[in-house]
Order: sequence, then structure tokens, then C-alpha cells
Amino acid sequence: MSVLKKINKGFERVLCVTDLIAGMLLVMIVVFILLQIIFRTFSLNIQWTEEASRYSFIGLVFFGGVSAVRRCGHIAITTLVELLPVPARRVTEMFSQLIVMLMSCILAYSSLVLSRSASGITSSVMQWFHMNYLYIPVGLLCVLMFAAALLRALDLVTDKELLQREKDEREAEEAENIRRLEEEYDAGNHPGKEAGA
Repeated sequence: MSVLKKINKGFERVLCVTDLIAGMLLVMIVVFILLQIIFRTFSLNIQWTEEASRYSFIGLVFFGGVSAVRRCGHIAITTLVELLPVPARRVTEMFSQLIVMLMSCILAYSSLVLSRSASGITSSVMQWFHMNYLYIPVGLLCVLMFAAALLRALDLVTDKELLQREKDEREAEEAENIRRLEEEYDAGNHPGKEAGA
């Protein structure tokens, strides 16, 4: 097993942890917002739920961002890129990974600067929550995003058939979805079918 495969396998474990934390943060957001709705229904005001859901959302964005960078899960319009030959697509993909790495470095540095300048500053409602608790993890997650983009770029360099396999997998998935929809339509499970016809 090559070194890059071992690193990828180890990073997959890291992604499992970040995915789990992102899922927990999503559940926390739902709970906080539901609490806020329930308490407002009874004319009670709890202010901490709004801040807690906001900070949870920020965490969700960055924890999910690590996974999205590594798995190419960000929304992208690939119409023009798909028309390019595979070597040109590889160059385009490498360029986009370089941009991600650059932005991750800028965000990590900025969060470090913010964490230093925000020492001693607390949240406006949750006085126990120091703003450093927000900025430091963001910086660390940006470092993980950099690592994810770097691994993707290394995969593109070392595996010449990667883009073609990914394209074939997407096309196979689309063909399967079309086949399933056609079967449902032929079975009479379509929206245009009138009742009793």
C-alpha cells in the first residue's frame, strides 16, 4: 500500500469524525430553533437559543466544508468543464484545488488573528462563551480543508484515470435514475395520471 493511500485512509477516518460532528451540530440547530419556537408560543423569551443556533451553524458550515472539499461535494456547474478533454479537465480541477488551498490558508490565518484579538471577549447573551472558542476551531478546520484539497490534487496527479472513472460513475448513476423513473412512469405512478382513468 502506497503512502498516499495510507494517508487517504487515515483522512477518511478524520472525515468520519467531521461528518459525525456536523450531523450533531445540525441536530443541535433543530433543537435550539424548536426550543425558541416553543418558548415564543408561550410568550417566554430565551435569547441564548438564537446565538447557540448561529454558532452551531458556523460550525456546521466548516465541519461539513472539510468533507465537501475532499469528496468534491460543493455545488458546481460543470457543463463547460465536462466538454473538455480529460487532460484539460485535470488542469482545471488542479487549479480549483489550488484556489481552495489558498482560501483555506487565508481563512486559517484570519481566524488566528481574530482569535488573538478576541481574547477576553464574550458572546453578548451567552456570557460564558468566549469568542476564541469560535475562531480557533474555524482555523483548525481550514487547515483540514487545505489538507483535503491537497489530497485531492495529489490524487489527480497520481491517478491519471480518476476523472474518467468519476465521470463514468456519474453517468451510470444518471442512467440508473432515468431507468428507475421510466419504470415508475410505465407502472402508472406518475403525476399526470388522472384518478379513475
